[in-house]
Amino acid sequence: MENMLDKLIITALRGKTAAVLFKDGHAAQIDFEPEAAEEETGVIFVGKVKNISKNINAAFVEYRPGVNGFYSLKENARPIYADGKTEHGPLKAGDEILVQVERSAVKTKDAVLTSNLTLTGQTAVLSAGKSSLGISAKIRDKEWRDAVKRRWEATEHGDCGLVVRTNGEAAGIDKVFEEFAALYERYLVICKAAASRTCYNVLYRPESFAVRAVRDLKICDGLEVVTDLPEVYKELQDDLGCKIPNNGYLKKWADQGVLLLNTVLTVRAHQANSHQGRGWEQFTDAIIQAVNAQDRPIVYMLWGRPAQSKIPMLTNPRHLILKAPHPSPLSAYRGFFGCRHFSQANQFLKEHGIEPIDWQIEDI
Repeated sequence: MENMLDKLIITALRGKTAAVLFKDGHAAQIDFEPEAAEEETGVIFVGKVKNISKNINAAFVEYRPGVNGFYSLKENARPIYADGKTEHGPLKAGDEILVQVERSAVKTKDAVLTSNLTLTGQTAVLSAGKSSLGISAKIRDKEWRDAVKRRWEATEHGDCGLVVRTNGEAAGIDKVFEEFAALYERYLVICKAAASRTCYNVLYRPESFAVRAVRDLKICDGLEVVTDLPEVYKELQDDLGCKIPNNGYLKKWADQGVLLLNTVLTVRAHQANSHQGRGWEQFTDAIIQAVNAQDRPIVYMLWGRPAQSKIPMLTNPRHLILKAPHPSPLSAYRGFFGCRHFSQANQFLKEHGIEPIDWQIEDI
């Protein structure tokens, strides 16, 4: 029997984003995106100490305006001060420090904050404030573990520790330490950046759920990643020769000024248009009106009837309007394929002296 290619499918399931790993044709693992309340976990802020509570040996740190988190003085013996200085004396109210959300707020319980920052990669986890080495208990090869220990002893790591993830064994020791070096460099950049940031600024935000899912499983050879964007990627390939990537992470487009907007921004699971007429249209119409008022060249790609119903709002003569059917599997063959919107948009931008969009999404 022919071996089936393992697949990681990232899609909407039960109203949440889910990553479903199929092995040998069967669902072997399902991970759901964390609840909204957990989305701050791992985020690093510049926080301000509001007060010290000596009776519980803790501080309360304001990490967002008006929002405090619990900060254990016992567990955080070495705060990281935003000004980069190491000599500050005992922590006191008004001090600005780097804090990471270790556990998000739940109902009446404050978030738990820490200065023992952690940065997670595919094979390695950097842990600031702890110069120790940890290796996943699932890695049982004694020779491999001993080789990692010897390598660690010869590695410059400042006050940071390393945890080798289970994926590290398959990736190899060189890969683990290359990734740790990159995480260490990122840690230094985060600490340095704090000196020029104001209180409550975000210094670091972990990758999205989808990117983490791909990152953590892509180490497996022969893993195919499937997203809900195949029709868009196919048109990009036909139009501009873009390689179809292994993920649906479109931050690169957003960073270049591409606004992805639905007329309604939420939906009940498996019930298309179920939140239509509940107020989203007023919100998204206001966005469209604001864009329409921009006195500069802008391209609209209107995919599907709901998007094209907004054409009467688009009155700016400096803007280009492109129309096509929606790129869903049910309608893409009715005119989305072959519409050449991406190359038309870039041509329009170049004609007006604007840098064209780099539509290629890289593999993760």
